[in-house]
Amino acid sequence: MSSVSGSAARKRRKSAAAPPVRPAPGPKLGAWTRARRGSAKSDAKMTWIGIGALLGGCVLFAALVSGSAGAAASGLHRGMNKGLLAAGFQVREISVPGIDGERRAQALALAAVPDGAMIFAVDLDAARRRLETASWVQRARVARRLPDRIVLEIETAQPQAIVRIGKDHAVVDADGAVLDASPAQARQEGAGLPVIEGDGAADALPSLLEAMAPYPDLRARIALFSRVSGQRWRLHLAGGCQVELPEIGVEAALAGLAQLCLRPDLCIGEEKLQIDLRKAGLAAIAPLSPRSARPAASAQLRGSDI
Repeated sequence: MSSVSGSAARKRRKSAAAPPVRPAPGPKLGAWTRARRGSAKSDAKMTWIGIGALLGGCVLFAALVSGSAGAAASGLHRGMNKGLLAAGFQVREISVPGIDGERRAQALALAAVPDGAMIFAVDLDAARRRLETASWVQRARVARRLPDRIVLEIETAQPQAIVRIGKDHAVVDADGAVLDASPAQARQEGAGLPVIEGDGAADALPSLLEAMAPYPDLRARIALFSRVSGQRWRLHLAGGCQVELPEIGVEAALAGLAQLCLRPDLCIGEEKLQIDLRKAGLAAIAPLSPRSARPAASAQLRGSDI
């Protein structure tokens, strides 16, 4: 009995003497807070570095496109240029839709876009301005078609007449601007166009064409517009009639001429006649050939004739 109680007493003393087992302490709150703050600062720093790099890249890209990158960035400029070229962003094709032959060659020369150039470095506005210096270009637009094509979109001026100066010819538009001085080009583009001649004819043509707009049939019968002394017009109709227009009152004279062309008794277009409309309200009609049997006559232009 005494031995059992002694053993139990020894177990109680041993259990009381052993210290309790505690879990390993975690990090203190202050150390944990400092670690989190450091991590947050590091994350924020990396974020701002990324934003700065992005903004810097955008600025440099804009400078690269505009061609205004400074000397300090020239090395990086060249590096980006090479990178974009390697990625395929270089000019391999220049298209000029709707324009062929000599004019296409001229458009390419004026645009002056180097083959193989980095496509973002091409100054589109400068190329457009150069194209619009050509008299036959009404408007132009230059555009990129990524990754490797430049498109020259050209609206051409519409030819209205052929200017005859001696043996040479040139095509002009409705404003009197010369579109092409090549005789071969003039014949090609001027088929069916009226021919004009005389000092100041090209400049005076727009106002005459405007006055003739209500009389398309009359205009179609005119083979040659001659500017006389830079002051007035002489019209040569198909068939040989010659019409003298006044310096002032051209609209009324044209209205009278259109009515005269409808009169069967005058046979305008079948005989070589001179029709003088320089006196208001009166048409003096005489044969151009002295051997003609037709007598000189005059016709009053009144009412619907004016």
